[in-house]
Amino acid sequence: MDNKRDELRRTRTWSRKLQEEGDVSSAGNDPELDQLRNESAEFNARVHHALAEIPVPPELREQILARRKIIPVSGWRRHQVLLRIAAAFLILGTLAAVFWRPSSEDKTFAGFRSRMVAFAIRQYSMDIHTNQLASVQSHLASHGAPAQFSLPPGLAATPVIGGASFAWQGKPVGMVCFKSTGGETLYMFVIDSADAPGSRDFEVSPQKNLGTVTWRSAGKTFLIAGEVPLQDLEQLVKS
Repeated sequence: MDNKRDELRRTRTWSRKLQEEGDVSSAGNDPELDQLRNESAEFNARVHHALAEIPVPPELREQILARRKIIPVSGWRRHQVLLRIAAAFLILGTLAAVFWRPSSEDKTFAGFRSRMVAFAIRQYSMDIHTNQLASVQSHLASHGAPAQFSLPPGLAATPVIGGASFAWQGKPVGMVCFKSTGGETLYMFVIDSADAPGSRDFEVSPQKNLGTVTWRSAGKTFLIAGEVPLQDLEQLVKS
């Protein structure tokens, strides 16, 4: 900082010298030009003098050196892209493990009955609404679900209200819905017996506040469920 102060002082001295030389060289010349030169030299001298008198803070050097340095990190954008790609692969791997892992659900008839009863409790929606059993069977056949079957007389006399087709464990399932005498909906599910092993020829069982009756016929297993007394369901199937 002392070097800067000395330089400013030398500049001021040079300005004064220039003024003196201008005074000598301008003798006998244009007075107005001489006055302009004198005024300019005086102004420059005053500016240099004022600058030289400005005190320099003693801690200025340390403050400048202590300023925070920002060092750009090369390749950061490339690292960000790599991190995002890695995160995407991690998410995909997690989803694959969830959706492609082997199902732990019981693949026997017990598992089938549990799932169908859950459908009935949620009031499974129908794909077709009709009072004609033949129309429901035609719909099931067109969607690959079991459709060629006959019903016990008592159930065949119960009004049909519709049906649907879907799959359980990748196996086709047909559903026919009936209206009981008390107005409740009865859900009858039919599946090939080989696709839900373990069913009995005839079984009456309460399941989750619903009555269920199971029977087998012509290589197919039937399950009917409804919020009705077990004896009423049994009577429909046995009659």
